[in-house]
Amino acid sequence: MRRVGPVGEVGYVSYGPLVAADVPREQVVPRLVEGLDRHRPRALFVQPVDHDDVSRGLLGAGFRGSSAGVAPASTIRIDLSPDEDRLRAGLSKRNRRWTGRWADAGVTVRRGGRADLDLLTSLIGRSAAHQGFAELSPEYVRRLYDRFAPSGHAETFVGEVHGHPVAAELFTACGGVLRCRLTGRTATRRPWS
Repeated sequence: MRRVGPVGEVGYVSYGPLVAADVPREQVVPRLVEGLDRHRPRALFVQPVDHDDVSRGLLGAGFRGSSAGVAPASTIRIDLSPDEDRLRAGLSKRNRRWTGRWADAGVTVRRGGRADLDLLTSLIGRSAAHQGFAELSPEYVRRLYDRFAPSGHAETFVGEVHGHPVAAELFTACGGVLRCRLTGRTATRRPWS
């Protein structure tokens, strides 16, 4: 919730609300809609994640659809359950060619962890300096990771060329969707292009 000048209170629920998988949706969703309706501010933007029952409930309570685009919609969804060969087969010809050259060029991507957060912060700082945006504090990055990682809702990945880190990303998982939240890179020529 935020107060926006003369408009008043504005609320925003990005990619939500979420309902835990182990509770009966038919009991929870009506109460959730009732709670949102009862505490409705001057404007409330709600963007449910792939659950028609939440959308139907909100519309039934008098909410209406909007194309305001308050939060970016996901641009692509990829089912990650197939093996790597099937996933690679779904890439464009150009991306298959690039990824096929990575091993020969010394490019690897590894799963990171808490020990890589200083690296991630440093790479975000380099990206910030190069692109002119404010860098994030190490405390912020650690707090974000520590809040979500224990429950399996945050992952880090580190891209390396010949063992030297050149990129790192932190992803968060919610509602079956993995989203990139933080990215840092060095300015380096791609050896595989």
